[in-house]
Amino acid sequence: MQLQAGVPLAPADEGLFEALFEAAPDALLFVDEQGVIRRANARAHEMFRWPSGRLPGQGIDQLVPTNLRAAHAIRRSRYGAAPAQRGMGVGLDLLAQRADGSRIPVDISLSPVQWHGHRFVIAAVRDITERRRIEQALRETLEERAMRDALTGLFNRRVLDDALPLEIARARRRSRTVAVIMGDIDHFKHINDRHGHACGDAVLRRVALLLQVGMRAGDVLCRYGGEEFTMILPECTLASACQRTEAIRVAIEQTDWAAKECQVEGVTLSFGVAAYPEHGNTAEEVLRAADRALLQAKAAGRNRVVQAAVPAASPSAGALDTGH
Repeated sequence: MQLQAGVPLAPADEGLFEALFEAAPDALLFVDEQGVIRRANARAHEMFRWPSGRLPGQGIDQLVPTNLRAAHAIRRSRYGAAPAQRGMGVGLDLLAQRADGSRIPVDISLSPVQWHGHRFVIAAVRDITERRRIEQALRETLEERAMRDALTGLFNRRVLDDALPLEIARARRRSRTVAVIMGDIDHFKHINDRHGHACGDAVLRRVALLLQVGMRAGDVLCRYGGEEFTMILPECTLASACQRTEAIRVAIEQTDWAAKECQVEGVTLSFGVAAYPEHGNTAEEVLRAADRALLQAKAAGRNRVVQAAVPAASPSAGALDTGH
């Protein structure tokens, strides 16, 4: 075997080199100063989908996407002027091209070597497609966790702050409505004080599940904070939102809350309901209206649904109190 014309390997060296080269778990390419591949192991042929033994003699740029070859030539020239050991994981975003034209993300280590007065580079190439998939899944998981309340699994207030302005803007463009419901567990401090915080947490989780049952696809349910929840109902009228909220209130009131780990006699919620455009043109205005209605429900005796009062400037007027 010869790596380059006039640069022979001794028989003993050749056997050792062959064994090590083929045993490597990564694709290995032995490249000369002109960028010609002089040796490629079986893993390289497999990774780049070249027929066995066909990579030697090819220019290294055959493994670089066409649109990236000019930039690669510049980088290779700079590296050739000052060759140095470069390990994997240096943060470069690299792509390689296979014989069939498909591309894969890769990580590459470079090791300059001298052999009989000639300079070569051993490039170890690793397919990181699976690693990228795992990293993407991890990023999505972390992003999802950042959007979720750890206790209930519901969206958190951050999502509410982002989603409500978007839904109102969409409703404005389409001349539609958006309803907002704010709910608060009645006497929640009493539950924590009498039964303990573990029981309080169990109540929060169960309330979250019951609220989700009343949600449609496209609705947004958030834990607003503490024992308070907020629901965004796109394309839902004020009257319909009040009816749905009353159904949720009744379902929670009629739930058997006694459990081995949490002996609560019963749980109820108070609700305030508001909507765009009746109660404001911005997310802040509609949310404040729903919050004021919730406070009215609390002041009126709890366990009830109160519709926010329509501002005097609005063409419609009046408020709904279900009386529960």
